[in-house]
Amino acid sequence: MSILGQHLTRGDTKSCGCFRNEQVRASATTHGLSKHELYPAWLAMCTRCENTSQNGAENYNGRGISVCQRWKTPDGVGFSNFVEDMGDRPTGCTLERIDNSLGYSPENCKWETRGRQNYNKRRHRNNRTGRTGVTLRPDGRYIARIGVSGVSKVLGYFLTFEEAVAEREKAELLFYGFVKE
Repeated sequence: MSILGQHLTRGDTKSCGCFRNEQVRASATTHGLSKHELYPAWLAMCTRCENTSQNGAENYNGRGISVCQRWKTPDGVGFSNFVEDMGDRPTGCTLERIDNSLGYSPENCKWETRGRQNYNKRRHRNNRTGRTGVTLRPDGRYIARIGVSGVSKVLGYFLTFEEAVAEREKAELLFYGFVKE
C-alpha cells in the first residue's frame, strides 16, 4: 500500500505504513522466546499436563499432575520463570520430576540423563510382586531383570523372592550406583 505525500502533509494519514506493519508484528509476537533452546521442553511439559485430548493424558492430567502457577503464567512470564529456576540444560539431559506422584515445580524438577530418567518410573501396573524388576513366573520361580541402555537384561531365575530381590539390588548397584527401593 502506498501513501501519497499530500495525505501526510494534510494530516489525513499519520504514517507511510511502517507503523501499521510494526503494530501487526507486535500483536503477533507474544513473548519472543519461542526460539530459546528450553522452550520445547517447557511447551511439552505444559501440553502433557493441560491437554486432556493428548495421547497419554491419563498419565499426567488424568493423575492430577500439573504445572505450578509460577511456570504456567501467560505472556512469557511463566517460561522466563522456568528458565530462571531450571538454569541451563546440561548436554544430554531432559526434564525430570524427582517424585513422579507430584507435579512440575522448581522443588520437584531437575535435569537428568535419559538413562537415569528411565529408571525413575512408576512400578509397572502389572507388577504383582511389589518390587521393580522381579516377576513371579507361572512355574513358581522368580525372574529378576534390569534395564540397561534400553535393553532388558535377565539376571536369573530364583526359587525365592528374597534371592531375586538380592540379585536385582546387586545389579542396581553395579549399573545405577544405588538401590532403587
